[in-house]
Amino acid sequence: MKPLSIIALAAFGILATGCGTSVAGMEAGTQVFAFDTSGSAKDAHEQYFNRGLHDVMSSPRGSRVVVYRFDIVPQEAYQGGAFPNDEEAARLLKSTFDRSAGAKGTNIFKLLQEIDRRAEDWSKPVTITIYTDCGTELMSPDEFEQLHELTKGWAEKGPKPSLKLVGV
Repeated sequence: MKPLSIIALAAFGILATGCGTSVAGMEAGTQVFAFDTSGSAKDAHEQYFNRGLHDVMSSPRGSRVVVYRFDIVPQEAYQGGAFPNDEEAARLLKSTFDRSAGAKGTNIFKLLQEIDRRAEDWSKPVTITIYTDCGTELMSPDEFEQLHELTKGWAEKGPKPSLKLVGV
């Protein structure tokens, strides 16, 4: 089979299956988006914005959307329904990056600790997408151990959120 035929066949296969899980078929639940606004991730902020806008707008109808910005501490930027249009979502994300405290480092444990604290109140399933360079320079050895225990607990007993890191 010619290479072009293989590509056409693969493309047809993707289109026929709906390019993976369709947004319309996903359970609404809670979609959490967290953006690393630290100075160490500054060079990637535009990429996080562009990818994040696409992802936020792909939230299933009826979803609760929660947006955080974080560096050494997490701050909730939004909690509400899925966005009705790109303009509102883009405005929120721009504001999220504009409000950066400018901290030079990141503490991802404090973000996940905050999410864990709130996850019981959120509708399930909970999907977490974190846009980060995965800086951990401002985490203490104790926090590394606590992070390990927190995520181990999620895996073993719940709330079993789906966790995706973007930009690492």
